[in-house]
Amino acid sequence: MLKNLKKYIPKRKYRERSQLESRKKLGLLEKKQDYKIRSDNFHEKEARFKKLKELARTKNPEEFYFNMVNSKIVDNEHVTFNDGSTIGKRLANTDKLRNLVNYKKSVQMREKEKILANLNMFDTGETRESIHTIFVDNESEVANFNPSEYFETHEQLLKNTSNRLKHSQISEMKVIVIP
Repeated sequence: MLKNLKKYIPKRKYRERSQLESRKKLGLLEKKQDYKIRSDNFHEKEARFKKLKELARTKNPEEFYFNMVNSKIVDNEHVTFNDGSTIGKRLANTDKLRNLVNYKKSVQMREKEKILANLNMFDTGETRESIHTIFVDNESEVANFNPSEYFETHEQLLKNTSNRLKHSQISEMKVIVIP
């Protein structure tokens, strides 16, 4: 029974000594947690340096990677240089960009044409020449030809070639006038 109660009795918190008064002028006393951070940092750098040494020691002289084409060792230092190939890459990128812009422009033009084709009743301001061929028997019918009577529609709707409303359809429509 006593063993179970032992864990509920509060223990005294461990505290490190503070800096002695005579040594305060030397700055803060390094505690264990400070030492641990500094030590871990040192060992991490040491391990990285050891790994780099090992890589340099076991380097394959026949090894090749594409950045070697644009680099040299000058005075025991690794130096990269450009041979002007970036200009070609830049030109290729501008060509790609130009092609992309032209493609987007053509897509938008097609969308615009599709929308304009669907606007049957409204005058868009653009004049699209439409040819509607009507065959008649003689010259007198050509002289007396009235397109609004032939198509049974109002004269202002003659411009619209795809979906002309007839007089009967117009009379059935409910028109709301907004002042």
